[in-house]
Amino acid sequence: MLRVQYETVGLLAATLAHLRRDLRGASLARILGPEALDRLATARMQPIRFRSLLRAEDANERLLALRRMLAMLDHAAPLADLVAACVDWTERRRARWTYKYWRAGANPSNQGNPISAGTE
Repeated sequence: MLRVQYETVGLLAATLAHLRRDLRGASLARILGPEALDRLATARMQPIRFRSLLRAEDANERLLALRRMLAMLDHAAPLADLVAACVDWTERRRARWTYKYWRAGANPSNQGNPISAGTE
């Protein structure tokens, strides 16, 4: 348990070291996603790379994915969402990010997990 806490603190510190500007109040997943489903080219992070981010399980995989993501965003992102991605990377959070990325109107809190269901 203590090792997991150290990994989380390390992940948080290493990720935040790459943040230059806090986009307070914005949704990170919305920023990454396309403006509309018929305009996939507008996504700041392409769907295949977004899926890789969602599938990152351990701290090292998440650090690599989050650092790449920050580089794509010119090191500007919502601080609160970054912290949450480092300390609370649950299936529920990943499902919410999926819905926000795709600008889906459904609330994922009471639905099945789109990640494991293959509908990302």
